[in-house]
Amino acid sequence: GLIDPRSEFNFGHSQNCAKRDVGSASNTNPTDLSTEAVNAFLAGRQILANASAAGSVTDAELAELQGYIKTAAVTWEKCIAATAIHYINDVTADMAEFSNGSYASVSNFTNLGKHWSELKGFALSLQFSPFSPFRDTDVTVVDLSDLRAVYSLIGTAPVLATDGQATIDAYLNSLLEARNILQAAYNFDAENVANW
Repeated sequence: GLIDPRSEFNFGHSQNCAKRDVGSASNTNPTDLSTEAVNAFLAGRQILANASAAGSVTDAELAELQGYIKTAAVTWEKCIAATAIHYINDVTADMAEFSNGSYASVSNFTNLGKHWSELKGFALSLQFSPFSPFRDTDVTVVDLSDLRAVYSLIGTAPVLATDGQATIDAYLNSLLEARNILQAAYNFDAENVANW
């Protein structure tokens, strides 16, 4: 009747990765980020197991391992970025419920706070991977200045129903711009981005 966290528990990012895959399943170009990440983890682990059994690792195995490490890291980051996009969509939907400077309900207010804080946390975590497209010099569509722009566009607090329609509209445009940068950085399909 208990869960063994070493063998039976799915931790947060793996759950979010699966949710993004499910969220795109009925789209034209669905993602399968979960399988992509796990396959890279397993292939890398097999190389390490083989090297351990042999007592050494060849240069070719090491190069292959580095490829799996990069695939796993980038795919994992794609899951995080897709989840940030999901929360941009949620915040946008929450703000669409505002009416004449008021919240539609108490849950509209609390959902906005929850969704915005999730967005901020997931977006902030994109700054740490050395394999990130924002740091990869082979990626030409974005760089670190674009990631800084995403943070600036998200801001330091959500825009509230009482902030006035001009401020609300400007913030919604900022969120859309942040979403577009993330879509370009990770080469996400536009339909998936819209539906996450």
